[in-house]
Amino acid sequence: MALASGFDSDHDALPIRACARVLNAKLQVGESINYVLREPRLAYLVPSSGAVDVNSVRIHARDGAAIKDVDIVTITAIEDADVVMVDVL
Repeated sequence: MALASGFDSDHDALPIRACARVLNAKLQVGESINYVLREPRLAYLVPSSGAVDVNSVRIHARDGAAIKDVDIVTITAIEDADVVMVDVL
């Protein structure tokens, strides 16, 4: 779900003056989601709680992960988790 966005198509998101989206997902243990990154394929992800695997790399609560040059970000909850990701377009 987009919390804030610089794109008109994200109707329910807080408008921002940037070519970016701030996204949020709440995941239960074992639950996975996929997110497709568009060019230039840059994102920053932080679990505010819980631990997740991001494209097979474990990220713990309050740790950050810079993501680049991947088409799809796969996030799998190792623990119940709340994840925030900024997709920079």
